[in-house]
Amino acid sequence: MSRARLLWIGLALLIVVAGGVLVYQLTSAPEGRSVPVDSYHTEPGSRTARLQVTLGIGDKVVDTEVVESSEAVTVTVKVQESSETREDIGIPTQVDIVLSEPIGDRRVVNSIDGATIPAV
Repeated sequence: MSRARLLWIGLALLIVVAGGVLVYQLTSAPEGRSVPVDSYHTEPGSRTARLQVTLGIGDKVVDTEVVESSEAVTVTVKVQESSETREDIGIPTQVDIVLSEPIGDRRVVNSIDGATIPAV
């Protein structure tokens, strides 16, 4: 095989691998650490709930998950922690979620420990 042909084959393989890595990064679930939800607020009859979580400096919310049943709304908030060295300071942060129906009489529950989240 000629040297030029080997270079083209190598370039094609590099493009295929780079494309595969890009697709994986775009379609994989966000990584993160689940954090407890401190409280929530919703208006009567509204399908939107505002969750209150405490994050560290530089942390960012990367995912939320809501599982609804007739008795409870179970919520998960995942954050990506900052890789920088930081002080242990909690920053109250609000995260909005949309429900399939208003909370009504259902309990709102932390997925981490199953504890009921207080309404404020």
